Amino acid sequence: MNDEQFKNMGILLQKNEQGNLNISKIGEITEKELEDCNIVVLSEEKYASLRNKDNTKILMDKIEDKQTVALILKDSLLEKLKQACIEKKPEVDSQKLIKEVLEYLVKDIENVQLEEYGGIKACSIKFKPKEKSVNESISSNHTGNISETIQEIDMSNINPEEVIQKIKKKVIAQDKAVETIVNNIYNNQIIFDTKQENLINSGKSSILMDGPTGTGKTLIIKQVAKELSLPLITRSATMYSAAGYKGSDLNELLVGLLEKTGGNLELAERGIVVLDEFDKLGGNSNNELEMKKAVQQELLTYMSGAKFPVEYNGKTVEFDTSRLTFICLGAFTDLRERKIKEELAEDGTYQMKPEDYIQEGLLREIVGRFSLITATKSLGKKDLIRILKESEISPLIQLQELGRIGYQKDIQYSDEIVEKIAELALEEDTGARALQTVVNQIRNEILPQLINSQETSIILGDDLLQKAQESTKREVAK
Repeated sequence: MNDEQFKNMGILLQKNEQGNLNISKIGEITEKELEDCNIVVLSEEKYASLRNKDNTKILMDKIEDKQTVALILKDSLLEKLKQACIEKKPEVDSQKLIKEVLEYLVKDIENVQLEEYGGIKACSIKFKPKEKSVNESISSNHTGNISETIQEIDMSNINPEEVIQKIKKKVIAQDKAVETIVNNIYNNQIIFDTKQENLINSGKSSILMDGPTGTGKTLIIKQVAKELSLPLITRSATMYSAAGYKGSDLNELLVGLLEKTGGNLELAERGIVVLDEFDKLGGNSNNELEMKKAVQQELLTYMSGAKFPVEYNGKTVEFDTSRLTFICLGAFTDLRERKIKEELAEDGTYQMKPEDYIQEGLLREIVGRFSLITATKSLGKKDLIRILKESEISPLIQLQELGRIGYQKDIQYSDEIVEKIAELALEEDTGARALQTVVNQIRNEILPQLINSQETSIILGDDLLQKAQESTKREVAK
């Protein structure tokens, strides 16, 4: 089977007398069939997000009234189908294999119905009710989003290398950090599965990760937690205080994990706790130094593994923190700049040692608790260009998707414009976050064209980029 045939693999839905679209064909859809129907494109990630909702609506690519709809599967899902065919023995019927995979994917679709909203056709997909896990522990008065709760932690079907490659498609230029975080979080969960207390106490990794702002520290961990289906709580370290001081209590972290698991204590105790801006708990000249050190001391107790009484939904449970994965993040800007100035080697690298963090005001005991210290690297112009061109969550690619799906308009740009966007972002000195800022300025300038223009194509040129930059200027009253 060639690539052209793979492009048309999907599910054909036929409209019945009641107006519902029922599945009529699974496999390769012919050109003639495509001409006579509307098309909805589903990627693996899109399908997964739709499956989390009982009902959902997808905007159609065309607005004509048609009797059939084709769901064409693309992107990573299509690649997975192709790989499955290649890995199978030659005598295996690839058409049959793809049909089986597609049937598995859509087995939980009950029906599909065409609807109209303001002149735009939409495809309303109704899913069959999801079966609840026998281990699901959701309180009747719990008001959180049940669809987002972690119901099971199972590492048996996880391939860390596949997870690494998947995250690298989103987080560009941080390969070493991605590999390190994925492998160590996965290893922690494998250790927990052994239920050997000695192994858990000696082998579990607590992680300190430094790196400039906007280099993907938090994004990497969020993606790992998502791929491994682990409960994750992310907070700024600066919002907490120890007993006797004003501020949030560290127990709030444990409550947050219970909320992520719908009250399932066993799953919550295997969660990930991320404390951002951890470097701000250090410093030697701040008048709040005593309080910051008190927070570090209390956090040390949590990281060492202890049992804490936690109030959740009107009940008190005993939360054991020995199986939590603690990850602390910080920019350590002053330390990094000093290292670059004083200790930069000829190969453009410098070393960070535990003693460096201690000199920044972190307690020796808590630095000693980090069995792994890693980092994200600074992003240069070439890295920012790669993010714009290659990342699955590139703000520029997302802008194109907005134009195509939301307004049926093709947004085009040249490599030269991509380079100029990267240069503007580099001036902001906030890493990849600056890319989003610049692209948002561009989006603001083209919104009138997207909304009102009859043109089907918009070209991002120098004039548009100039207008976007001028939007940052402010007038002074005369």
